[in-house]
Amino acid sequence: EDAAAFADAAAFAAAAGHSAEYVLLLNASQHFGLHAALDGASSLRLVAASQLPPSKHSTAMSGRSIALTVLHNGTLALLSVEQDAASAALAGNIYLLEPDGSNVRLSTTFALPQVPTQGWALSSAAAAISAAGKVDAFLSVVVLLSSADAAIAQSQAVAIDVSANGTVINSALTRLVGLHGSVAMEFHNGVLVTAMSLGNGSCYNSEKLNKQPTPATCDVPPSPTAWLLNYVLVSFEWLLLQADQQLSACTNATAVFTGVYDFGIRPQTALFSLHNSTLHTGLQFLSVHQGLPTDAVVDAATAECGEPERWDGAVADSWPLDSFLWNY
Repeated sequence: EDAAAFADAAAFAAAAGHSAEYVLLLNASQHFGLHAALDGASSLRLVAASQLPPSKHSTAMSGRSIALTVLHNGTLALLSVEQDAASAALAGNIYLLEPDGSNVRLSTTFALPQVPTQGWALSSAAAAISAAGKVDAFLSVVVLLSSADAAIAQSQAVAIDVSANGTVINSALTRLVGLHGSVAMEFHNGVLVTAMSLGNGSCYNSEKLNKQPTPATCDVPPSPTAWLLNYVLVSFEWLLLQADQQLSACTNATAVFTGVYDFGIRPQTALFSLHNSTLHTGLQFLSVHQGLPTDAVVDAATAECGEPERWDGAVADSWPLDSFLWNY
């Protein structure tokens, strides 16, 4: 592969299925490189370099996020969520391509529901085949938006069921504390688990909060904390039932897990399953983020949530989710 062709790669996505693993790189001019590890191979190889066909939304984009999933027949579905530079409106395009990267076609285009987009920037998107039993739904999608005002440090998670012809069947919006987040989805025991990681998250558990007589922890609105990384684990179906709700550690639901896991910025999250007798098997959470720099100034609010380990580079956090998954 000509590395220069993807020097301006605007987005990447990965997926696994049908005994294969895929990574797709997409640059600003719609050229993509599809890499695959087929039939248990231990390394990726380039299987196709091509270009996506034009979509109905050809205006200048201020942001784009892509997600890749493997359909039941082995075909790859590529979701591209794009934000218009002028109006900030969001649109989704679903492309279908064969495992060898051939026969690339635009399947459908859909407009995202009427969610507030002015002042919000696209952070991340995830897609998965809709669960069996959803007769009309084709893909389940979660789109994560961040406030353009860092002082607010709020995010919006939009959950969507979309049909094969681009009809939005169900949608719901959930609000969270944090910025520049990432979202991933993976089926576990028939349930579509959704994982999110967020920068500038909320400190739910500190000595001060735990010991002060008043106000109670859940009587204090969640607020952002510099450098703090939050994780959120929920089911996709739970997100679909929300109606502009604030999600936090005090959310009264047994199907929600959230907390602090590290210090840094701009986390990128993935869910994956291990199937190896020598390793822990089951669903795993993975986050890669920029670590807390050794020369960064940490304020009192951040220090209250723990003593951070500093690192001037990338940090990977991963752990098994078996104990987190609520009867899944």
